[in-house]
Amino acid sequence: MRVPNLTPMVDEDYLTNGLVEKAAKLVDEYIMKLDIKGLSSKTFRSPEGLPLLVYVVEPSEGVTQNVMVYGHLDK
Repeated sequence: MRVPNLTPMVDEDYLTNGLVEKAAKLVDEYIMKLDIKGLSSKTFRSPEGLPLLVYVVEPSEGVTQNVMVYGHLDK
């Protein structure tokens, strides 16, 4: 998988070329195909319209800790 989605410091058309949307869709489709029990997702938007994808997995019996994973769609 490859989407040439570069940071706004490198790509002046970052907000308008559609690559961030393409990268977000690719990541979302991949994660949802993992078929993780209790997984839900929600997309938020910055004032500029950039997507922030949030995934939550409901706890299983006996789970007492949370884990947060963070990543970027541009580089």
